[in-house]
Amino acid sequence: FFPLAETLDLRNNLLAGTIPPSLYAMSGLEVALLGGNSFIGNISADISQMESLQELNLCSTQMGGEIPPEVFRLGNLRELYLGNGSFGGELSNDFSLLNGTLRELSLENNIFTEEFPSHFQTMVGLGE
Repeated sequence: FFPLAETLDLRNNLLAGTIPPSLYAMSGLEVALLGGNSFIGNISADISQMESLQELNLCSTQMGGEIPPEVFRLGNLRELYLGNGSFGGELSNDFSLLNGTLRELSLENNIFTEEFPSHFQTMVGLGE
């Protein structure tokens, strides 16, 4: 990939397979728009390398599994779009680590196994 890129927009192409490790190594990437492709697998814990990431869009892919805690430790993340996928399991209390930074969150049409987590009720900034 492009090591100095700040924005990567690959939405709505015919990309398939897993997200390559080289993408997760793009530490300067601020915006990753990957939705509308046929990516499979889980979000790798290697996402922790993407320290500058402000927006992650994996909507309408075939990715799934639990959202790894490394996503919630991305201190610059402002927008997280994971709707229309196969993400599931429990929504971790680690979500609260994004309290005050996360502005947009899309989780619709997934397969989470619990009721609306109470820690969402105390999050500051969502929707502002």
